[in-house]
Amino acid sequence: MICVDKKLYVGNLPWSIDDAALQALFESYGEVISANVIRFKQSGKSKGFGFVEFAKLEDAQKAMAEMHQKEVEGRRLVVNIANPPRESTDEQTPAASEEPMPESVSAAEEMTVVEEAPAEEQVVVEEPAVEEEEKKKKKKE
Repeated sequence: MICVDKKLYVGNLPWSIDDAALQALFESYGEVISANVIRFKQSGKSKGFGFVEFAKLEDAQKAMAEMHQKEVEGRRLVVNIANPPRESTDEQTPAASEEPMPESVSAAEEMTVVEEAPAEEQVVVEEPAVEEEEKKKKKKE
């Protein structure tokens, strides 16, 4: 059985980070048993988060204390104790789907999935300006 307290969730990872780079970020804190960046099955692209498991609880706690909010490649990491894995359900949430983005959607309109974070760390994403203009046009009609 895996002791969850030794396993850390690492969010807001730069897209360039792979398993080896994630392990390198954390191995100075102690023996890393595993480091995995979570990827989409079809595309293989990073989902922007991963998990690092330590051999010792003390090492995991020290890494979490020192790496949380640390800036890596211009992004502030979110490091917390990992939650136990959820049981899979038949329903797939829209945020977890891998449906391709329509070509008509610009990069500015893409929304980033934010993992569960404390209320003070949650990001509010506003609707793109294009949608606002369409709403105004419909109101005038």
